[in-house]
Amino acid sequence: MITPHPILVAYFLAHAGMLAAQTTYPTTVELDLVFPRDNTYAPGELMPLVFAIQNAQAASALGLTIDWQIGEIGNSDDSFFSGFWDLTSTNYSSDPYYIYTYTPLLNVTEGDYKVLWYVYATNCSNDGSTDPSFWSGNKYVTFTLKNGAQQPDLVAATGPDTCATMSNQTFDVVGTIPYRDNHGEAGRNSCAVLAEPSPTADPCALALGTAQASSISAGITASACAGSHPDLTTGCPQPSQTSSASLALRMEFGAVVFGLLGLVYASIPDFVL
Repeated sequence: MITPHPILVAYFLAHAGMLAAQTTYPTTVELDLVFPRDNTYAPGELMPLVFAIQNAQAASALGLTIDWQIGEIGNSDDSFFSGFWDLTSTNYSSDPYYIYTYTPLLNVTEGDYKVLWYVYATNCSNDGSTDPSFWSGNKYVTFTLKNGAQQPDLVAATGPDTCATMSNQTFDVVGTIPYRDNHGEAGRNSCAVLAEPSPTADPCALALGTAQASSISAGITASACAGSHPDLTTGCPQPSQTSSASLALRMEFGAVVFGLLGLVYASIPDFVL
């Protein structure tokens, strides 16, 4: 079995004027699970896991952490792929902002699988204290791997016929307040003030085109080919191709957790497959 070797890559495309715009409150930040979706796919060497953050400029004050896990339904003894992205110090330099990784563990096995995920965010009261208990609750998507089925298609996953069913979480950000004393976290000096209930999601606002999908796929391939024990040894880009790529890739090594099914998360809810 191939050892899990996730390299977490934050993918972004520059959008003119995005950084110059000022955030007006209240505003909605949306996190969408772009891929996989509730569909049937062919097993592949690199199964992508892709999230998108809409209204990314306003996400900085949220201090997001995304936890995720992929496992086979009904098989508690099977291995799985898991980890989390700590985005508290992320420079959201594009909108939407794509975060992605891959697993090499689903390359031969047919079956039914589930992606379980949740997100933490900070929520500040008027005195500048944080409420670390904000938690989205477990969210999931099921998918099937079957030989001869379609290959993963990121463009189709955000198409008009399927976009409305994306798994997502929204945040109603009514403002921000500065941290008091030393309560701030690295790279952040303000905290979001959230209101309930969560706003209605608009996943169809995402428009992941062919060029973007190709760039994400290229980034995943480059990551899989990297390191002393690469997950991919054929079809890898030449060093000159990698260095001259027009897509800017920012490696998010943050706090990454991965392993086998016996892995225990400290102080976070258990996943049940």
